[in-house]
Amino acid sequence: MNNEGLACFILAGGEGQRLLPLTRFRAKPSIPFAGNAALIDLTLLNCHRSGVREIYILVQYRYESIVRRVKLNWRAVEQQRDMAIFFRPAPESAGGYRGTAQAVWHNLELVHPTKVRDVLILSGDHVYDMDYRAFLAQHRASEADLTVASTAVPVEEASRFGILQFDGGLRVTTFREKPAVPDTLRRAGCAMLHASMGVYLFRAEVLRKALAAQLSLRRDADFGRDVLPAMVPDARVFAFPYVDPSGHLGYWRDVGTLESYYQTQLETAGRRRRFQIRIPPDFPTSPLRRSFWDPLTGTVCGSDCRIEGEAVDSVIGAGARIAPHARVTEAVLLENVIVEGGACVRRVIVDRGVRIRAGTIIDGGTRAGAASWAGGALSREIAVISTDGASSRMPLRRRPVTT
Repeated sequence: MNNEGLACFILAGGEGQRLLPLTRFRAKPSIPFAGNAALIDLTLLNCHRSGVREIYILVQYRYESIVRRVKLNWRAVEQQRDMAIFFRPAPESAGGYRGTAQAVWHNLELVHPTKVRDVLILSGDHVYDMDYRAFLAQHRASEADLTVASTAVPVEEASRFGILQFDGGLRVTTFREKPAVPDTLRRAGCAMLHASMGVYLFRAEVLRKALAAQLSLRRDADFGRDVLPAMVPDARVFAFPYVDPSGHLGYWRDVGTLESYYQTQLETAGRRRRFQIRIPPDFPTSPLRRSFWDPLTGTVCGSDCRIEGEAVDSVIGAGARIAPHARVTEAVLLENVIVEGGACVRRVIVDRGVRIRAGTIIDGGTRAGAASWAGGALSREIAVISTDGASSRMPLRRRPVTT
């Protein structure tokens, strides 16, 4: 499918308050993921493999962290002229973007009325591996005004997502944003519902009219809450069920909480990992190429990390060091973390630059320097260790298997 006539916006302006303390000094899309990558790199990789060559990233909160991360990982790609990436902060006079709809509206002058036929709108903080060319092909073949990529989620989690229903021809008949009682939307005997992935394809002129209509009603209009539900009754809105090349439900995660971030990170690790970042063979030299997965220990390692102790089923960030006789299990360590000799950590997120002192035990939120690590019963919680040395505890619920 020819990508001519396609404009692409990546929404990357949210604060990510549910990911504090990790978002205290960085934007949510720039949070490290699977070694050397950041969350936004996954969306950019999808664009790269799909032949989307001109991308506008709409930034706001702590946007310098996004710019710095993207420039580091994508400089060589831009130098080869394989992609052009532009950052679009809100105009200072506007006082910041008030919502996702306003963010796109402020940048529609980039969409040439005669040259751009369709507008691809993506999120900068979701984890998935998708070729948008099939998405675009269906969108144009069905002559859709809007196509929404969808995935299946358990009914018990559906209140976190925009839920849609569609007929046998994939035309959307109902859209409910974060329904309070999602059970009323499911078919008898079905434990899953169809959720929006936050991946949209609009006909350009339809998008312009839809945004104008919603922003006339409220300045903080949102795609899921306002734009999509208003379009479903009268416009040609279609679903694109996301499946992998084998025809099975594709892997997709909305990394919106510390729990989902931790679990999704660990799904890139383990000896039977469920997701891996695919770097094309012809991808130029970049830090993205320097992460690796050790199948013997199930650990993902970033560049320049040094493991002299033991790391099992974990994700170790760039420049981190695990000293001799230290043990790390089911943990997520960000950049430049140091775990000193004799320390043991399990079920932990450790922010960048933190030093875990010798002999410290962190096990599901329990910190006791004199305690000894035991491989027996463990609490179903994780600890989050921030850069100021504070720790917090949070419950860890096991995610139902959906892929």
